[in-house]
Amino acid sequence: MKIENQTTIFYIILAVMLGYASFLLKNNLFAAALTVAGFFVGAFVLENFFVEQKRDYKWYFSNGGWIYFFVWFIVWIVFYNL
Repeated sequence: MKIENQTTIFYIILAVMLGYASFLLKNNLFAAALTVAGFFVGAFVLENFFVEQKRDYKWYFSNGGWIYFFVWFIVWIVFYNL
């Protein structure tokens, strides 16, 4: 599987987990901070365990970062409205 697809799948799974965790926080500011921190932690994990060569954050943002933020927002809104 291509590294771009692995990155996207990793960020989708991370977004679902952090979307639910953001709902449990009950504080919108902490939820947003958790989301941004999750993106950078995810980039760190991907860089050290999955990606063979060093990439900058623009690469991670374009290969899964947008999807990460959209999926997180959708999951957070779904749990927020329950």
